[in-house]
Formats: sequence, C-alpha cells, structure tokens
Amino acid sequence: LGFLKPQTGEIKLFGKPIESFREWEKIGYVPQRSKDYHIKLNPLTVEEFIALPSKLYGVKLNKDKLAKLAKVFGLEDLLAKRLADLSFGQVQRAQIVQALALEPEVLFLDEPTVGLDFMRQKNFYELLTEFNRQGLTIVVITHETWLLHSGISKVACLNRRLYYHGVHEEFCQLAGLAKEGTFPDFHLIGHEHW
Repeated sequence: LGFLKPQTGEIKLFGKPIESFREWEKIGYVPQRSKDYHIKLNPLTVEEFIALPSKLYGVKLNKDKLAKLAKVFGLEDLLAKRLADLSFGQVQRAQIVQALALEPEVLFLDEPTVGLDFMRQKNFYELLTEFNRQGLTIVVITHETWLLHSGISKVACLNRRLYYHGVHEEFCQLAGLAKEGTFPDFHLIGHEHW
C-alpha cells in the first residue's frame, strides 16, 4: 500500500508501478489492529470515521450503501457515537465498514476478525465470499486456519519466505485440512512478528 519500499522486485497496482499509483480509492484496507491511544483520542463519530476516506479522495459516499453495511456489521445504532466510546470489536467492525464503504476493487485485510466473536467471524467471511462473487478482489492475512474454506481461490503461506503458493484445495490437502467446515485454531508454521 505504499508504506514501505520493496527491497527487491517491483510492485504494480492495476498495472502501474506503486510509486506512480494515485487511485487509492480503488483500494480498501483494514489494519491488523488500531492502537488504543489512536482510538481513545479520536474525536470522530463512527459515521464521520467511516466517511473519512471519501473526503480524502473526493469521492461521494453512497449513504444507502453505508446504512446497509452498518446494519450488516451491527453498527446501525452506533453511527452517532464517538469512536473513542466503542469496544475494540466495534472499532474493528467500523474499520471494516470504512474499507468497504467506497466500494473498492481490491480489499486488503490484515487479521480482520481479531476482536470479533465466533459468529461475527463466520458471518464476516461469508460476506467476504459474497463480495468476491460480485467481483471484489480480496487479500486476507490471517492465522485463523479454520477460516480456510472453498471460497478461497489462492493461498500463500509465508514466514519470512514463501512456503506455499497455489490453489486452496491443494493447500488443504498438504496441510491436512478438510475441504469444508470449521478447523481447529492452530498455526501451520510457527512464526514471529518482527
């Protein structure tokens, strides 16, 4: 997303080198976790927070789409509340709605369901599958291997290097995962965040 320069190789978004890419409204992004101090000091309401990217990019926000997303993610009664007054899970859901509100073409999600209960996680990934069917390209970074289901077309398994890249079904076979259903929460490969 342009935060870091590549050490080697080249990154292109929509066929353009990342250095000259300017159509950021086409990209939705949900960070792994917002720092508590950023949220607790945030004076914006949930609705203002969700609308922020549309103002930054000069794109008109579809209010009907916003209302629908807020309802889907259980935020419809929280839109007028300050972001600072929400629980961590509610903030996470607000970030997801913010990323989807501009109707991006590509959505990057870094551990998007941290802080969400099991049913919201399950519902969220079902929604992602539906958004993908409608043409949204989705890149998810997760350690929740039970979420790997048949709605995923490609899998990349990384730990400082690429261990696997290919189709979902083959990955599940190699990792000993069933094709459908829920999987135990375990790590395929030990890792460290650095």
